[in-house]
Amino acid sequence: GDPSNGGSGSDLLLAGDDISLTSDQGIGGAAVITASVPVSPARDSAYIRYDGGDRIITSGGPVDLTHAMWPLDNAWVGGAWETYSRQAYADTFSYHLPIGEDLYTFGGGDTGAYGDFRNVYLQLGAFEDNTTVSIDNGANVVNLALDRGQTYSSMGYINSTSAPTITINSGTIIHSNKPTQVGLITGADGNFQGRFLTILPDQLWGADYVVPVPSGNSGDEAEIYISNPNDFPIEVQAYDALTHASFVISPTGHISATVPYSQKRGGLYVPADSAARFTSADGDFGIVVCADTSHIDYDWGFSGIPAKYLARDYYIPWAPGATDLSDNGSPVWVTPLADDTTFYVDYSPLDGDVDETFTLDVLAQRRISDTIDYDNTGMHVWATGEFAIAWGEDPRSAGPSDPYLDLGFAVLPLQQRWLDLVLTLDKTAEPTILPLDGGAVTFTLTASAYSAPLVNVDITDTLPISWTYVPSSTLITYESGSPESREPAINDRALFWDLSTDLDINQSLTLTFQAQITATSGISVSVNQGEVIGKHEYSNSLFNPTDDATIYLSPLNLIKSVNDTQAKIGDTLVYTLAYVNRSESVTTTNVVLRDVLPIQYVTFNSASAGGTYDLASSAVTWTLGTLAPGISGTVTLSVTVNDFVQDGVVIENVGYIASDQTVMAGSNAARTVVSSPDIEFAKSGPTVAAQEQTITYTLSYENVGGAEAAEVVIRDTIPLSTTYVPGSLAILTDTEWITLTDASDGDQGAYISPTLVITPGTVPAGEAGQIRFSVRLGSDLPQGSLIMNSATLDRRLDVPRESNLVITRILNLLIGKTAEQEAVAPGGVISYTLTYENVSEAVTQTNVYVREQIPDYTSLISGTVYGGDPIEYSWDNGATWSATPPLTPVTHIRWYNAAVPTNTQAMVGFAARVNDTLPPNTTIQNMAHISSTETATYFSGLIPSNQVAVPTVDLWLDKSANQPLGRPGGLISYTISYGNHGSADAFDVQILDAIPASAAYSAGSIWGAGADDSGDPLTWNVLTVTAGASAQQVGYAVLLDSGLQPGDVVTNTAIISNPLETRTSDPELVTIGADLAILKSGAPDAVVSGVVLTYTLAYINNGPSDVQDVYITDTLPVSVTFGGVANSPLPVGPIQAGRSLTWYTPTLAAGEGGSILFTVTVNADAVDTLLNRAVIAGTTFDPYLGNNEASEITLVEKLVVTKTAV
Repeated sequence: GDPSNGGSGSDLLLAGDDISLTSDQGIGGAAVITASVPVSPARDSAYIRYDGGDRIITSGGPVDLTHAMWPLDNAWVGGAWETYSRQAYADTFSYHLPIGEDLYTFGGGDTGAYGDFRNVYLQLGAFEDNTTVSIDNGANVVNLALDRGQTYSSMGYINSTSAPTITINSGTIIHSNKPTQVGLITGADGNFQGRFLTILPDQLWGADYVVPVPSGNSGDEAEIYISNPNDFPIEVQAYDALTHASFVISPTGHISATVPYSQKRGGLYVPADSAARFTSADGDFGIVVCADTSHIDYDWGFSGIPAKYLARDYYIPWAPGATDLSDNGSPVWVTPLADDTTFYVDYSPLDGDVDETFTLDVLAQRRISDTIDYDNTGMHVWATGEFAIAWGEDPRSAGPSDPYLDLGFAVLPLQQRWLDLVLTLDKTAEPTILPLDGGAVTFTLTASAYSAPLVNVDITDTLPISWTYVPSSTLITYESGSPESREPAINDRALFWDLSTDLDINQSLTLTFQAQITATSGISVSVNQGEVIGKHEYSNSLFNPTDDATIYLSPLNLIKSVNDTQAKIGDTLVYTLAYVNRSESVTTTNVVLRDVLPIQYVTFNSASAGGTYDLASSAVTWTLGTLAPGISGTVTLSVTVNDFVQDGVVIENVGYIASDQTVMAGSNAARTVVSSPDIEFAKSGPTVAAQEQTITYTLSYENVGGAEAAEVVIRDTIPLSTTYVPGSLAILTDTEWITLTDASDGDQGAYISPTLVITPGTVPAGEAGQIRFSVRLGSDLPQGSLIMNSATLDRRLDVPRESNLVITRILNLLIGKTAEQEAVAPGGVISYTLTYENVSEAVTQTNVYVREQIPDYTSLISGTVYGGDPIEYSWDNGATWSATPPLTPVTHIRWYNAAVPTNTQAMVGFAARVNDTLPPNTTIQNMAHISSTETATYFSGLIPSNQVAVPTVDLWLDKSANQPLGRPGGLISYTISYGNHGSADAFDVQILDAIPASAAYSAGSIWGAGADDSGDPLTWNVLTVTAGASAQQVGYAVLLDSGLQPGDVVTNTAIISNPLETRTSDPELVTIGADLAILKSGAPDAVVSGVVLTYTLAYINNGPSDVQDVYITDTLPVSVTFGGVANSPLPVGPIQAGRSLTWYTPTLAAGEGGSILFTVTVNADAVDTLLNRAVIAGTTFDPYLGNNEASEITLVEKLVVTKTAV
């Protein structure tokens, strides 16, 4: 991190900034390691080493992260991994490894088709404590447990501790109980060929890839490997600049499930400067690219990124051209997803200059090199369409040894789905194409909050050059549906709306405005960028997402529509493109209309007459020829939504039109939201058990998608060394457990030894269910055994999905944990009980430690810890222990028991208080751990208990009045918004609101769920507020007392409560007063001496109260002479005193206003400008003084006399 912040790593980065964290402290001279590197190299512990397990957290925006390594003096030996965000791995529990050492032998060794894989080593990292992993290569199985930050290597270690080894073969299956990240290190051809590959979990693979191919000249080509992880064959369509091939790949489990592309194109590699594309309509698959295949000079590689994840904008992380930056032998490689994609490159993004621009068609690729400082780090690359991008050594520009780097990686797109979304911005324009003489466009900006409430939300929009804002065109629509017109503050081309509003979880607001362009000379494309900024309510971090809208200027207009904005898998979408030549004089020739299909989501069916479909570019093209002025027409195409499209995907499609006389212009985007099944699937069971015990597994499923899931089948094979308990199979689909028979007799369950088959059948959207069954553990299971089990869920139009892995340890020392509370509110108390037991009849458990981490978002309550002798406390996460509670917050407790006799049970416990403020959707969860001298024989670490999760109820309340100002006797409407930020439903919820003093309830005005106005306070028995509920509303109205005086304040609050908590809203204030406003204008805009200038004063009382003793004062400019009044509706005035004119009225009623017109004559001594200022004021309270004053500036032009002779 930045040394100025004390090395804490709390750095603030702007777009394009980079930080390089290097592990070179203390390295030099004798400390340099050039030979084999030991697992634990001797070093000073004070030296920082980024050696795996490092955790980096960002807020406000994502970062691209790369981890690279090489020996200090041998840059030609090394590798690099692109690092996906932790969120990208959410709910992924299985891998099928695409490559392995068996391929090397199968393919014929170093010179064979799989010469890159003589050595393949697995690197697997854990995100969370107590991550259990099972690795099965088809011949052997390794089971292990990891904590957060630990890495397992198949070479036989976890971090620096020895662990079992396993050979990595193609198709090796990895199962885990929690998400993990996986990388492979491969090597062959002597000792120095190595590639580092990041491998995607099964659920992240795709069915469409476009990849840059880093081939060099003959002898330095790249190979592409395609792998099928499915248990059925798939057909793949493959394209490069010269070849189209179609081939079938065998199911996983066969060695032929991974094939080299060169074999499918006649034994020839992809030529230099060609990219490649691979698609399949049958299922997902994986891609691995190996540069300089089977050779050592330029060996690096990467895994392909599915096309559905690609983006239009990338920043390049660490990417030097050479170790000493003396040359640039490692360029950035790019290839587009569609034809006519224009790229823009800024070598140093902080300077804002475009250093390169170029256009590529699909299957073309380009190498980009920073030729200024030979360092591509921080480079900004963006384009008019999605593209794939990688960084790595180029055989045609790098040398084979130092200082050139034999490493590279895929550059990751910053996908929203791989982040914890907080705030997003979506921007559109209507229309997207203007005539050549310009016009007005309506821009729509939608700001949406997701996982957290946001405060002080504002919007900025930067207009393109030559564009201006259309006055009074802004309309803001809030979540409640209430509209507001508010003008922006304008600074040059920047429009700023100071909304200072809040967005609760899953709320949004929409802002529309118009801008126009009239001076269009030299402009064909304009890009308009919007930005929303908001502060996270809990962390105070700022979030400022942006989005762009592109406007084209062309005589050719193109409008696109789709027959359905909602679709399901298998539906047909029909797109219509309407085109016209709007010019009155320009005939356009060689007009081409093109539509690039997002084939990761749809399959082409047909196109109207003249349309041709190109498989490689996935584009439909119509050659329209010549379009005379006024000529118009339409074309259509139809597609089918693919089988594996995820729920909520927005299929966005744009058409493009171009001619000899015009640049390419894009239509509006036609959008269709896909509703498809999305079943979450999890398994739970005990973490520890004893021989001959009966244990119960629970399978939970929920369709969180937008469409029903059909033909759902769950299979669970009974673990080895266990016996199914007959009759224990049951299903919960509503509120009641139903026992299923073991026979295949027509109900939803059957036991077909050794597998349970449960058929929920059709699972509608939103429906959830559970399945449970029991097994009996064998009597001969040795201490330290692991019982491992997972289940598989399959459904129509999906691939089988593995649950998380459940691991049960066989021990005589058992531990269980419970919480007294089923749910808790902020500030509430959770009482925990930990029960441990020695179930052995022969062996006493000695030196027993029970260890408990104080749960996140809680603090230990002093005096509540009981049991154990002694009890010890830690304040530094277990590094130090004390028998007395420390002054600093306790992080851990441990209880000691010298001996637990056979068949003995004991209990310990404590209580924790929940923090007063919680992040949204918080669940308080943790587990205890236990160890003894005897358990250490089998497990080196602590034995976990079951995890206890206590969901939270976190009610909130906000009260608002329909107007901040009131009048005596006036009506005020109150709205009470409420919700639940917690993770559990809140029951028996009641809202109370006492009628404010100085007001009376307006009979019958109460509204909302459970409304009751039979007494004071008013009551709403809303009963249940579901977890995550946002901005539900109730309300009522009052009549203010007629005796209230200007400046009086009516204060009111509301209360929400349930058995767990009570919340009071902030006071809502209504002030008796009025809002006076004045506007001033003058005509003409520019004058010369002797001209009569007319001023207009427009005044109004916006109410709601009448205003007493109203004065309007106008201060005349210097160098003018007052002429007279043309219109003056006020009863008194003008009264002139020097340069001041004053008008007066004793009362200006609410809503009353008018205009005063008067004239002045410009004197001969007037120069530059004339400043005229007017002020309105009254004795009634007015809180809004900003509109009580107005000014007008008039330009004074020089009088020029021109003399001519006739």
